[in-house]
Parts: sequence; C-alpha cells; structure tokens
Amino acid sequence: MKFLSRLLATQVIQFKSGKAISQKGKHTNRLLSELSTMCQTHEIHTGEIWISGDLRINFSKEIPEKLHQRFKNIINNSEY
Repeated sequence: MKFLSRLLATQVIQFKSGKAISQKGKHTNRLLSELSTMCQTHEIHTGEIWISGDLRINFSKEIPEKLHQRFKNIINNSEY
C-alpha cells in the first residue's frame, strides 16, 4: 500500500526519527517544522503523509488515526 500511495501522490512528507522531510513536492520549512513538532509531541518516529493531485491527504499506518485531522489542519493552513 505504501508503494502505491507514494507512487500516486503528487507530494510526500516522510517522518524519520520524528523529523518531517519533504520526499516529493515542495514544502516550506515552516510546514516541515510544525509537522516535526507534532511528531515529537506525540512520539511518532516514522511514517508518511501522501497528498494527491486533488488534495486528498492520506497517512501511513504509523500515524494514529486520532491525529489525522490535526495533521490535515496544519497542512491545509500552510502554503506547503
């Protein structure tokens, strides 16, 4: 599932050791910093966020479902 989601996404943000890294697409340092803070606060060490061309946001299984909306809010309130 990860491979297919990553392949179809126009943007990919990956988390390694609690730090957000832009894997595909362009993202501002502010967005990556805010996402990193969320990961560190909630002890998320790895995971991925995939954003499709129609702006659907999907998450890897490492990111708890109860936090999906908070991540979406950060992404939607940024200029990528």
